[in-house]
Amino acid sequence: MNCPCCQSSKNVKAGFQNKKQRRKCKNCGRLFVKLSPRGFSPEIKAQAVSLYLEGLGFRAIGRLLGVSNVAVLKWIKAAADALPKPIKPAVVEVLELDELWHFVKKRVKHSGCGLRLIVNETPLLTSRQVAVVHRL
Repeated sequence: MNCPCCQSSKNVKAGFQNKKQRRKCKNCGRLFVKLSPRGFSPEIKAQAVSLYLEGLGFRAIGRLLGVSNVAVLKWIKAAADALPKPIKPAVVEVLELDELWHFVKKRVKHSGCGLRLIVNETPLLTSRQVAVVHRL
């Protein structure tokens, strides 16, 4: 372990501080304690983002990973902010959808999922694709 002040590896044990081993640098005389890194690993954060993209909620992800749901929310927001800003798309006539739209209580207002839409440029529709027509 190196001294955080002078980066010297010459140090000796010098008692305990808050139940952690304290060390004294022989070069500069500084007392220091090796602290464990704070926060969660990038792998846990990436796994949380992956689970969110699979459709799990913040609380469910928090329970699975053993972290708070607020931490999961912050990780998702940070991942979203790191994405490049979308460009304005051209007029699209055929889209590939992951979920179907439905009406709630027979209202005209649509409700559905917030998943991303993928533009499909093939002329024929397969059984997994839906044509979306907006009527004004």
